[in-house]
Amino acid sequence: MGDSVKVNILTVGKLPIPIESTFGSTGEWIRKVIPTEWESHIINYSGKPFLTEEISDSWIIAGSFSSVTDTSEWMQTLIDETRELIRSNIPILGVYFGHQLLATSMGGKVIPNPIGMEIGYSEIHLTEAGRKSYLYEDNLDGFFVCQSHVDTVIEPPRGSVILAKNQYGIQSIQYDEHVFGVQYHPEFSSGLMCSLFDYYRIDNTAQDGHKILPDLTVSEQVLFNFLNALKKEK
Repeated sequence: MGDSVKVNILTVGKLPIPIESTFGSTGEWIRKVIPTEWESHIINYSGKPFLTEEISDSWIIAGSFSSVTDTSEWMQTLIDETRELIRSNIPILGVYFGHQLLATSMGGKVIPNPIGMEIGYSEIHLTEAGRKSYLYEDNLDGFFVCQSHVDTVIEPPRGSVILAKNQYGIQSIQYDEHVFGVQYHPEFSSGLMCSLFDYYRIDNTAQDGHKILPDLTVSEQVLFNFLNALKKEK
C-alpha cells in the first residue's frame, strides 16, 4: 500500500452478545472509522504475548468491558507487556480501557470513579496543553464525546500531561511525544450509544442535555489526527 500507515488494534475481553452481534467487536468499531487507506490489523488479546505480532507503525488499544483493576494474572501480564510496548517508542493511542491500561502500565492509578458511572454524551474541555497538542488540532476549547465507563484515572503517571477534563475527571493524557490516552469513545456511533443505553437500562431522554444528539465530528477527528501525524512522518 505504499505510504499507508499500518495500525495494530488491540482488543481485550468479550462484549455482551446483543451488542457484539449488532455492532461487532471493539476493534471493528475503530476499524469502521479509520479510512481505508490505512491498513488495520485487529489483535484479540488471549493472555499470550501480543508483541510478537506483525510490525506496525502504530497501535490503538480499544475499549473493553474488562477492568485494569482486575488482579488476575492475565491482567498483570497484559499490563507488563503494555509497558514494554510503550518502551518501544511506537506511537500508541489508548481508548477508554486502553487509556486506563496505559496509565496503569506507567505507574498511574485507576479506580472506580467515586462519582459513579459516566455514560452518554458529555462535554469535555481542553487544558492549555491540550490546545497545543496535535491530537486536538484546530480545536480551541470544548466538544462533545460519547462515554461509557466506570473506572477512571485518578492519578496520572509521573511526567504525563493532562490534555482534557470534565466534571468526571481526567479525559485525555499525553505521556510522551507519541503516546496518548482518551477516556471517551471517539469511535462510537449514535446507534451504538443508544444500544448501550438499552443494555444498561438507562433512559437517555431523561438525561439533561442528551435529548438532542450533539455533534461528534470533533471527537471522531481525534483518531484522524493521531494517524495523520504518523502519515506526515513517513
